[in-house]
Amino acid sequence: MSNSFMPWRAEEDATLTELYHKNLTYAQIGEVLGRSADAVDTRRRKIGLKREFVSHKSPPPEDLRELARTMNVSQLVKHYGRIRSVVVRWMDELKLTEIVVSSSGRKRSVPDNFCTMAPTMTCAQLMRLYGSDRRTIKGWLKETGTVAVSKTERYAEVTKFVPADTEVEQTVARREFRGHTKLIAAEAANFLRRTHPSVHRADIRMYEQSAHTWGDVKNVPFRGVNQYFVSGKGIMWIDDLIAYAQSKGFTIKELI
Repeated sequence: MSNSFMPWRAEEDATLTELYHKNLTYAQIGEVLGRSADAVDTRRRKIGLKREFVSHKSPPPEDLRELARTMNVSQLVKHYGRIRSVVVRWMDELKLTEIVVSSSGRKRSVPDNFCTMAPTMTCAQLMRLYGSDRRTIKGWLKETGTVAVSKTERYAEVTKFVPADTEVEQTVARREFRGHTKLIAAEAANFLRRTHPSVHRADIRMYEQSAHTWGDVKNVPFRGVNQYFVSGKGIMWIDDLIAYAQSKGFTIKELI
């Protein structure tokens, strides 16, 4: 019976102490208690258990390099019966990238704009941006040799006032529109979604509290303000979007 997510009981602590001093591995103790090896190690640290002998770091298994091509870290932890930190240390010693290979054995390619975005974002932000996990992001960073922004650097940027650069050279004049025109554009976008799989505003943020918009990622001028992306057509100003929708049968009367 698994005791995962259940509070530790006094009798479990007693069993853990007894088996730990008998030099059983975390995986073996976990089988007895119905806990994972990582949970046993965490509890051992919390109650202050220490072995009376000095343990030496075990070298990476000979078959680790081969297994890492088709197994992720969690699967390797279960296969070897070791805690995650040990498996990660082995992979670091062998300079293995544990993330580019999924559990199905297929390699996830690095996004085209990853090298541009990674130096400006933290790992957590990159995870939300690309809809991926931390191991994959870490692997992409290793593969491309780029470094993400640390949490400390990001906090410093948040508290530091940076004046807007008004002297940036603009290649295209920004277009301004009335609120009514923007409402018409929104209805035109809804109309086009009937025949186009993707129609959305380019200034929508990639995720909540993000400093980057979809337009940033796609290198759209002015962060995508007053612009839409239409699959098959690319970036369009809202007046061009309305005209294109009208060519497909959209009428402004549909707003009434």
